[in-house]
Amino acid sequence: MSDDFAHSGRRVDVLGAFVARTDRGPLALPHGCERLLALLAVVGDLPRRDAAGHLWPTRRQERALADLRTTLWHVRRRAPGFVAPVGDVLRLAVDEVDLRSIRAWCWRALRGEEPWLPTQHQCSTADLLAGWEDEWLAEPRSELRLLRLYALEAAGRRLFREGRLAEAATLVSTVLGIDPLRESAHRLMIDIHLRDGNRQDAVRQFLRYTRAVSLSMGVDAVPGVGPEGCGFSDLADWWPERPSG
Repeated sequence: MSDDFAHSGRRVDVLGAFVARTDRGPLALPHGCERLLALLAVVGDLPRRDAAGHLWPTRRQERALADLRTTLWHVRRRAPGFVAPVGDVLRLAVDEVDLRSIRAWCWRALRGEEPWLPTQHQCSTADLLAGWEDEWLAEPRSELRLLRLYALEAAGRRLFREGRLAEAATLVSTVLGIDPLRESAHRLMIDIHLRDGNRQDAVRQFLRYTRAVSLSMGVDAVPGVGPEGCGFSDLADWWPERPSG
């Protein structure tokens, strides 16, 4: 059986739904096997005790280690070659993990290294293991969210500087889809509209921002306060005058 899986293009996807696959297609795995593969894909190499503690945090260590041994037995049968123990350390032995490629692109974008322009896949906003509620996922999800925001915004800002306004606007829209209250992204979108000569779109973007902030804080927008009063001075010259009284 292991010969059938040699050089088989093993891959694990953890963005959105979990999928483990070879070049023959997706594997049907018990959820316990999926949890172990996902943990190693997200966190990286782990000693057996740490892996057991992440997967079964409420169980006694002896019981958790026993459950890990059972899970590893199932993985060897259902997904041979996917886990390669190195002494006491468990290592995921695959050719590709989608999360790793996303993280690599994010750091290229932040450093300005080629290729920094994201593909459609790298613009995906799919959550890390969507629907899973494992405690160990909280920190990686938060880290990935922030890394994506900074990387997409950095790429959008570079496109803006190069005058590629439509592409920049697309990336900034993705950022705002992840975090509708991100002020720096709203500022960049306003700059895009102003450079493109779309002053009314810039005003609408500012109003969209103030409305989102008001709803988030549970208060009404302050009447009569324009962009300069909120720190958006670049927009002040184009702000429509309000009738007095």
